[in-house]
Amino acid sequence: MRILVIATIRCGGTYFAESIANNHNLDYIHEPKFKNLGATNKDNVVVKILTHAPFTDIKKIIEYSKNFDRVYVLDRKDKEEQLRSVYSLYEYPKESAHSSYHWDDSMFEKENPKDTKEEYESWINKFTEQVNTIASILNKDILYYEDLYYGKVELKDIKFMPDTSERLRKEPIKIEYKDSPFNVKDLPLDRVYVFDNYLENSLWKFIDKQLTQSSTWAKTNQVNSQHKTGLPHHSFWGTSILRADEHGNGYLDYDAGWTESSGALFRWFNRRICTDFGFKWKRFQYMGTNSQTQGLEGTTHADCQKDDEWNLSFLYYYNSYWNEEWGGDLRFYDDVPQHGRMGREEHIKNHQIGSVEFVPNRLIMFDGRIPHGADAPNSKARYMDRRSIVLRGDEVQLVDEEEMFNANDRFYNI
Repeated sequence: MRILVIATIRCGGTYFAESIANNHNLDYIHEPKFKNLGATNKDNVVVKILTHAPFTDIKKIIEYSKNFDRVYVLDRKDKEEQLRSVYSLYEYPKESAHSSYHWDDSMFEKENPKDTKEEYESWINKFTEQVNTIASILNKDILYYEDLYYGKVELKDIKFMPDTSERLRKEPIKIEYKDSPFNVKDLPLDRVYVFDNYLENSLWKFIDKQLTQSSTWAKTNQVNSQHKTGLPHHSFWGTSILRADEHGNGYLDYDAGWTESSGALFRWFNRRICTDFGFKWKRFQYMGTNSQTQGLEGTTHADCQKDDEWNLSFLYYYNSYWNEEWGGDLRFYDDVPQHGRMGREEHIKNHQIGSVEFVPNRLIMFDGRIPHGADAPNSKARYMDRRSIVLRGDEVQLVDEEEMFNANDRFYNI
């Protein structure tokens, strides 16, 4: 089988051609130069070329296509999105043309660009005219990116099953600020929810006082590594409060120094979260605290496994005071891993998809499968530490309001 893919720029042609080659055990030749075209004259191959390279003459493309059993012609309907992708490719180059990237339209305002936005638009329009002409001469329907990847296209006996999570452009995560809690109705969560002034002032300050004065703290909250030194990727001060047994049931961590009396406040906090958001833990994982001082940058990590779609993760910031100039943002990332401090700034630049500022008495709820990490306080914070309560589970059961008792005023009912 010999397959030719003729594509305009940034329309998913490479992924399409590579996938077909992999799915059918064919060789793949990517955008061969004119002098290397002889190497494409073989059986069991998929060749991908652009409408403008290596041939600059449409007649030669038509003639070349006669050497193939099947020819697919690709383009993109949304020219604005194509423009953004092309502009990013040439004005903000990455290690590879196929590296992931992030975009917002302010990037069009780049100082001293190689070419203007209008010049790129003209370039794309020229390619569109070319691909329309090629498809017309070959009597082929154009396969559009939007239909191939997000619609349904019949390719007969050709196997093409795109994984849209591998899309080069990573969309920013949605972050929604809510005035009050709500019963969760659908999982997995499709955004990060932020709730300010979550607890009444007296409860918030009481939790801060109880935890700050607790003798249960240890520098054991860490993301482990496989390094020969045995050192972790990051290590925070913290304390374990609730752990999970082999059945996913939570229990008070007596080994960390908690007693039924000292742990009652945090049993209540867990119950308050469950009540406010309308769920029960089916597979509880962990509740504890983190404390970061200068230099204790959080490594990018996820809280649970990819197939744990019914998970929930919560972070509660209980510092009694924080100056916004001290930093401490929570950052969310795409799926590219990063560990330790080496390359962290580059990772933030290329792979961050959202962030939430550190604000006292703020609660954050999100899908724990999303990679995330917390900034350490900066040098302006001096000795101040960034404190949070972590509460998460691998699976929850959503329940009706009448199944839950009101935890807000029933501290004694724990």
